[in-house]
Amino acid sequence: MSNIFPFVQLKSFENGWRYSGKLKEFLKHKYHSSLAKINDSEIKKISTFLKGNVLESRIFKNFAWVLFLHPVPNLEIYIFCERSSKAGDNFTIFFGKGSSIIPVEEIYGFALIYISMLALIGKNSISTDKILLSDKFIKFPEKHKGHSLLMKRQSVFTKPDMDKLIKNIGMFPIITDYNFSKDTIELIVKPVDNMVIKYIYNADSKKILISETCMKIYPENLIVSFASLICKSIAREFSKVDKI
Repeated sequence: MSNIFPFVQLKSFENGWRYSGKLKEFLKHKYHSSLAKINDSEIKKISTFLKGNVLESRIFKNFAWVLFLHPVPNLEIYIFCERSSKAGDNFTIFFGKGSSIIPVEEIYGFALIYISMLALIGKNSISTDKILLSDKFIKFPEKHKGHSLLMKRQSVFTKPDMDKLIKNIGMFPIITDYNFSKDTIELIVKPVDNMVIKYIYNADSKKILISETCMKIYPENLIVSFASLICKSIAREFSKVDKI
């Protein structure tokens, strides 16, 4: 398959073999039964919910669907679904070759999050219908083991040149709003339709806030993973902007 399509498996990246087996194991065992329940007729709606696209091409004719996700700059994720009455359902994940500039553990982390999301959708644990999001934001519970990880991840932020940052903020379509003042940067990130994360940082303090609605819908571990991975990606890209 790698000779036909313009993308590769996780094992093709540097140190990717460390995570490739884990990803296959999750697809084959932990999440397979839930993924198999996904309604194929709803995949376009699901792709919109996940801020992705369903790819349509003659080269994909043997697949029920191919979901393309591009959550942060340079990262391209392709999730393939094959349906077979004889062999059963099969799910595989590929990545754009340009994704190699991203640390492989982050590539793996994002892929696992989207698999988890699809599994939750497949077993009807979350809905892809539009909902009214609360405009109330809360701090992630300090008692949760993931809180320290978020605090560590947000510490990598440095203050970039505001003019350059504004010009390049379009690199992140998941950033839906922002507010820059003399001393503070505030970013509103919406990675999926019912999740909103607010990043606030200045010289004195750094905060990651989660929408109250999101905290009621998703497992805390999933929120921590998503928020921290996005935080790392934003920090990496903004530091590049700062050096322009």
